[in-house]
Amino acid sequence: MNDQSPESSSSVTIGTVGHRILTELDRVEAGLVEVARRLEVAYPGPWSVVSALAEGADRLATRQLLERNGTRLTVVLPLARDDFEDDFETTASKEDFSELFARADQVVETPPQPSRNAAYEAGGLAVLDRSDVLVTVWDGLAAQGRGGTGHI
Repeated sequence: MNDQSPESSSSVTIGTVGHRILTELDRVEAGLVEVARRLEVAYPGPWSVVSALAEGADRLATRQLLERNGTRLTVVLPLARDDFEDDFETTASKEDFSELFARADQVVETPPQPSRNAAYEAGGLAVLDRSDVLVTVWDGLAAQGRGGTGHI
């Protein structure tokens, strides 16, 4: 486990969190393109992205940010990788995760937690703690549980 922040090698670290199940996907994707454009203006130096790569918003935002050349990726695993992948709905989702995971420059595993919700909370907080800027895809509602998007 390497728990060192990637900030020393880049000017800004951008975290990604958000809902797993998304509606109005076209609007979300367009919003993420605009966020990346604004970040490019505000932070022209090198970027580092930190994400758990959960299904949905985490991956969409991470992919958008990784389109910028030279962007580094830190993956935060809230659970052991195999255990985390058990939460992915399809084989395609597991493959998508593996493809993005392979691009990671660094992997951070959070310490074991007493429950799955506590593990997701620890993962979300680890992303938040490592971020200068947090890109969040959130519907504005209260979290559905500990560690949910509204909670983080």
